[in-house]
Amino acid sequence: MTGRLLAAAAVAAIAAGLISIAQGARPVWIYYGVDDVDSLHQQYLGAGARITQEPFDQPWAREMLVADLDGHVLRIGGPVEGHH
Repeated sequence: MTGRLLAAAAVAAIAAGLISIAQGARPVWIYYGVDDVDSLHQQYLGAGARITQEPFDQPWAREMLVADLDGHVLRIGGPVEGHH
């Protein structure tokens, strides 16, 4: 997979980035860094969000995938337990 970072920004514990490859989604993925993926997951479930991937651990982050109303993928990640 090739791609190039177009933009990234971070304020305190919140980070966002855009890359030039769609990673299989139409038409973009948006990544958000948060402190607690599981807490946000519960909030999203309560609000009726369309969770496309339940929280799961990657070597670099605990992540989940959520589809927005236009079908874009929100990839939300935070610290893996024990790896803060």
